[in-house]
Amino acid sequence: MIKRTIKIIIESTSLDPFFNLAYEEYFLDNLEENKMYFFLYSNMPSIIIGKHQNPWKECRVTECLNQNIKILRRLTGGGTVYHDAGNLNFSFIAEKNLFNKEKQTKMILNTLKDLGLPVYSNKYNDILIEKKKISGSAFFYNKNAGIHHGTLLVNADINNILYFLNPENLNIDKKSVPSRKSDVVNITNYLPDSSIDYIKEKLIGSFCKYYNIKKESIKIRDFDMPHEIHDIIKKYKSFDWIFGRTPGFSAESSGVKNNFIPFIE
Repeated sequence: MIKRTIKIIIESTSLDPFFNLAYEEYFLDNLEENKMYFFLYSNMPSIIIGKHQNPWKECRVTECLNQNIKILRRLTGGGTVYHDAGNLNFSFIAEKNLFNKEKQTKMILNTLKDLGLPVYSNKYNDILIEKKKISGSAFFYNKNAGIHHGTLLVNADINNILYFLNPENLNIDKKSVPSRKSDVVNITNYLPDSSIDYIKEKLIGSFCKYYNIKKESIKIRDFDMPHEIHDIIKKYKSFDWIFGRTPGFSAESSGVKNNFIPFIE
């Protein structure tokens, strides 16, 4: 007998990046056979680095911490991104038989095309307009499932992206995985009246169409979560995960004082 596949749309009401990334990992680790999640969320200002990256090479670490911009190391590889409430994040989390990177990227791409945006994708699964990036993706697979998560710059603070992802003049060796630098642009440059809620609604509609399900979603809140989430959040906030997993490196600075072991509360 063929088992029925289950697709679930989940929206986070929290802007806490630790909560949202922890839920992604929780969904991945507890995914049942023939099940797929489509998870949508936004974060407060934060820097999200790839699993194998060096935070000092990717962002202005000291200034981020002083300005309460959170630094997180995610589960997936790829490059560093800046998140804020003007950035919409999407995640496809699926059992391997349902996971289809090409179909998932096509769904996002075609949703934006249907809005009249002149978008196209490249070999890295980035989505661009006029050679400027509005979306990037990263991937991770465990034994039974995969995660494909990405960003959509709707109305993000581009000045913060350019500033905080431009680290101090450090000469750092190249053991870590560097980010690919790209010009970026917001969707609102082309659709001035669009918003996070508007783009989210369009993506939910596309997911329902592509996967033939009813248009309904589950909302999760940070004051009501399983105890396993607390443990994952604790890991994501730990010094060992954020900084301790940085590949070994040496650095030289030219007249710039740098603190390589920041204090983390």
